[in-house]
Amino acid sequence: MFCPECKAEYIDGITQCADCHVPLVWELPKDEEPDEQFGEYIEWTPLIATINQADMALIKSILESENIAYWIQGEHRGMIPHGLGLGALFHVDKSRYDDAKTLVDQLDLNNLGFSIRTSDDME
Repeated sequence: MFCPECKAEYIDGITQCADCHVPLVWELPKDEEPDEQFGEYIEWTPLIATINQADMALIKSILESENIAYWIQGEHRGMIPHGLGLGALFHVDKSRYDDAKTLVDQLDLNNLGFSIRTSDDME
């Protein structure tokens, strides 16, 4: 038995969803069966690093506007003095690396006085 609203599965004998308070159905339509997957696997690759919070906000907004998946290693370290090798390192979906690199390269952050390293500098 399944709840047609939240898709929860129940044992035989239960006739109403405890959360949604709707009658259960014997099976969900094929296109609405609970998904066994937790999402697709993403292979991450480093894109760019910075110690500047303004850099982070700008890069986040650019990547999000283009629906490029990312995560930031060290995002919550705060402001780190330059030269310690710490800071925020953006990782992007490897399949979208070229798109992300093109976008970040167009920002010309060095002219704005930002501290920036690209993945090319990290090799």
